[in-house]
Amino acid sequence: MASVSGAEWVGEKKQARVVTPRGARLGKFGCTVGGFQWLEPEEALFLLEAGALRLSIHGEPASWRMAFEALLDSPRALWRYTAVAHLNRHGYVCRPPRAGAGSPAPNPPQTGTSELHADYDVFVAESFKRSAAARGELGPKFRLLVVGYAEPPPALGVLRALAATSDVPLTVAVVGGSEVSLLSVEMGELRALSVADPRAHTAGSGTAGWLAPSLVSALLAFAAWALVTAARSRARRI
Repeated sequence: MASVSGAEWVGEKKQARVVTPRGARLGKFGCTVGGFQWLEPEEALFLLEAGALRLSIHGEPASWRMAFEALLDSPRALWRYTAVAHLNRHGYVCRPPRAGAGSPAPNPPQTGTSELHADYDVFVAESFKRSAAARGELGPKFRLLVVGYAEPPPALGVLRALAATSDVPLTVAVVGGSEVSLLSVEMGELRALSVADPRAHTAGSGTAGWLAPSLVSALLAFAAWALVTAARSRARRI
């Protein structure tokens, strides 16, 4: 197929190297280093799932299931893929934060400490250009922190502190199975969100472009976080 790109998985780098770039869709993903376009695991899996990429592992063509097992080597990697794919399907592009761009490089979250960092800069796909983002000429729409529903939630104070260090809004993606609940850290509070078409989210519109048709799952996640955080606070006072 003329519009399907080809890539090979490079295990030591934990990235996929594009060897036959095809089609305009590929241009929204990855970064160029050493003359090659490199894809993050979640980007390669999303493109493979969408039928826009053929991936080889150890020289052999990989099915989506084979790639899923090889590329996602931890629960956190699965959470990241689930959140990124969710946003990709709704018209966004997720990129690891640039060093020095107001968001530290992604690290596994140390909940309740200052070591919590955003995982992704999130851009509107329609206006996204890799070269402009790489040069710092195009800023993200918001930053994304990915956490698992089953793990202890970060303390609200830590989320507030993280949001205060960012020059764009902070959103938390709570992943449970295949479900993604989005919580916005606004004015020091958590608000349940669901992604709308980004074309409806215009500059200066605040949260007007955010809709919540699946509010129940997001509110359940919020309630669980609130209960656990309150229990922790009471335990510290005893």
